[in-house]
Amino acid sequence: PPKAGVKRKKPAPAAAAAAKKQPAKKQKTNSGSSTRPKSGSKGGGEPKWTTLVHSGVLFPPEYEPHGVKMLYDGKPVELTPEQEEVASMFAIMKETDYMSKPTFLKNFWDGFKEVRQQQQQH
Repeated sequence: PPKAGVKRKKPAPAAAAAAKKQPAKKQKTNSGSSTRPKSGSKGGGEPKWTTLVHSGVLFPPEYEPHGVKMLYDGKPVELTPEQEEVASMFAIMKETDYMSKPTFLKNFWDGFKEVRQQQQQH
């Protein structure tokens, strides 16, 4: 319901009749550089922006090894910085729902074994 004291404009008779005769069409999304919404979309056709500035991709800082050894069968295992990074990511995930997902666990261990084998070959 409209708010009290707010008047709405009625559509022109020809436009209202045309809208009733034609079924609604799905608008295709355009990944181009449109600077205003398509007519009929939210916002009443008024421009919401005129430019988009993209400052490029932001990469995280390089991993800084902490030198903590991993325990495997109760024995400390020396890890390379790359292996340590992967093991640290896994340790962070221990408190999430991912630990209950067999596919996540299998994928992690397959990937970790691959990293371990690559480093052992060098």
